[in-house]
Amino acid sequence: MYEMLTGEQPFTGEQPMQIAYQHANESVPAPSSRNPKVPRPLDELVLWATERDPDRRPRDAREMLEQLKEVAAEIDGTGPTPTLAQRTMVLPTPAVTAPTTVVAPRAMADSETQVIAPHGRMAASPPPARGNAPGPRRSRRWIAVVVVLLLVLAGGGAGWWFLLGPGAHVTIPSSLAGTTPEAATAQLTQLGLVVDTQQGQVNSTTIPAGRVADTKPGLGAAVVKGSTVRLLISQGPKLIDFTIKAGTPVAEARALIKKNWTLAGTPKKQFSDSIAKDTVIDALGADGKTLLGQASYGEGLPVSLIVSAGKLPDVVGQPYDAAARALDAVGVTAEQGQQQNSHTVPQGSVIAIATSGPISPGGTVTLTISKGPEAVTVPDVVGKTWATAKQQLLDAGFQLDYTPKAPSDAFPTVFVVTKTSPAGGSTALWGSTIKVNLKAGG
Repeated sequence: MYEMLTGEQPFTGEQPMQIAYQHANESVPAPSSRNPKVPRPLDELVLWATERDPDRRPRDAREMLEQLKEVAAEIDGTGPTPTLAQRTMVLPTPAVTAPTTVVAPRAMADSETQVIAPHGRMAASPPPARGNAPGPRRSRRWIAVVVVLLLVLAGGGAGWWFLLGPGAHVTIPSSLAGTTPEAATAQLTQLGLVVDTQQGQVNSTTIPAGRVADTKPGLGAAVVKGSTVRLLISQGPKLIDFTIKAGTPVAEARALIKKNWTLAGTPKKQFSDSIAKDTVIDALGADGKTLLGQASYGEGLPVSLIVSAGKLPDVVGQPYDAAARALDAVGVTAEQGQQQNSHTVPQGSVIAIATSGPISPGGTVTLTISKGPEAVTVPDVVGKTWATAKQQLLDAGFQLDYTPKAPSDAFPTVFVVTKTSPAGGSTALWGSTIKVNLKAGG
């Protein structure tokens, strides 16, 4: 319609994309801006038909045809002359009841426009200037143009929709994100678009590798049917060198994560005998596996930090109460566990921390408590040489106090045991002392 009135298209450009961009983002200019001879009613008709807001365009070709008929009547002088914006009017109820006089349009066509005032008074509006009045030849020429437009609309309402209306554009579906290239190609082809055989590549932290991450023009863009669209395939996240190691200061690790990745939650603290306080013990990836020693890690992916809380107090050998206070000072709760005999730890003192695995501030540990040494049977060595008796008593775990000392050590095979205290066959605590009497020659 615009080209019929002006002899040229509303939008031009060297590339199809330039024209498509103008269609999507600019309003069609009034035909009279290119051809001043176009009457105002046709200007308004074109602007109405090409409104960017779909709700303000004709609902269908029928409505467009009816409006074009009204424009033809206006140009011919046989119909009303309000603008498109004024075609529906609601008149206020007059304050004074008066007779209403209706003047037929044709009776007024060649005379002054008259307004019938209340009480039968008539006021005449000033006549139009002679220089602006369209002549018969000019009126007939534009009537011919309108007749052609009527024929075009009557036989090609769908053509208007798909060439000038919103049907000339399609929107690249945003739902293509995450689909396979094959599925995206099928959907775009069905929309009347051409899919570029060359695919692009982009990094994405949200779209799995091998799936469609975006398009060019972008997802959601309005393009002219028949336009070429390139698929941009996800390569997954961009790989960044992972330089965090065990012993890296936590502040430095945080800065690196903030720059390249995402810190997952609050760093977890654990006690460590080998890693200094406030340095990294471990860094875990999205799968919960360690990243230490890994060359690179995907940009933007989550990283969890485990940070050293320093050494846990050494409470082995301490009485239980003292051990519990030392652990409480670093935020760890102590509980008594099993009691065991010990040859080295005094009764009532801590043998070991029974809790396995990492220990964190705020946690609870179980302590194994000593019952002291166990009771063992005293060997019966009376009548045996000192050489034999001494070794049996030592092997049983006893300390020895014997007389005479020097001669028996010098001649162990000459001296024999005459008595032990406690006596052989009785029990005594492991590590206790056994007194032994010896004499030479049996």
